[in-house]
Order: sequence, then C-alpha cells, then structure tokens
Amino acid sequence: MGDTLGDLKSRDIDNLQFLLDKKQTHVYRSATEAYVAVGEMVRQAALRGGLDLKALMDMSINSDDGGDMVDEAMEQTGVRIETREYKGSIDRWRSGIYVYKNNEILAFIGAVTKGAFGLTIETAYA
Repeated sequence: MGDTLGDLKSRDIDNLQFLLDKKQTHVYRSATEAYVAVGEMVRQAALRGGLDLKALMDMSINSDDGGDMVDEAMEQTGVRIETREYKGSIDRWRSGIYVYKNNEILAFIGAVTKGAFGLTIETAYA
C-alpha cells in the first residue's frame, strides 16, 4: 500500500527539520541583493544535484524549445525545484524554495524576510 498524503507531508516536514538543524542565515541590505542571492543559491543547489541551470539557460535561450530542454534535463538528473508559500504564523517558516534530488530534499532556501539588520534568507543543504 502506498503512502498517504499525510505520510508524505509528515516525512517532508521531518526531512526539512533535519536540514534546518544545519541552517545558515544570510543578511542583505537591499531587495536586489537578496533576490540575486536567492537566484545564485538555487543555481548552486541544483548544481549539487547535477543540474547546471546556467549552462541550460545559455543553451535554451536561442532555442524554440528551451522550456522542454529544461524539463528534460530536470527529469534526467532527478532534480526538482518547487516554490512553496505557507500562510499563517504556524507554517510560515516553511515558505521558500525546495530543491529535491530523486524526491529527497537537497536544499531549502527560505523566503526573503525582514530581519532586525536587513533582509534575511535562511538556507540549509543536505
């Protein structure tokens, strides 16, 4: 018998909490700096999983089927990237970008939030 949605959610939260034990907090002075950093963090996380997003984008920019190329490369490498936004104070800490390798969390890049010293991003890598 397969896992229920509740089982999958529970395992996903457990894996995220395990990752967050190794989290790092990054602080930026401007939104531009923060979002450029998010892009680089996603690129680096995908690269850890064997997916070179920069090379893919460079190749697909001059192609009519660029989106298909990216989808195919993600499928071949087993890398999946998801953006999740959780409403409400209880689950808000889970908002961000999840990078998976073969359905296991490879990296978590938290949503950009306002902190005491600037804009913050929490990251964690497997």
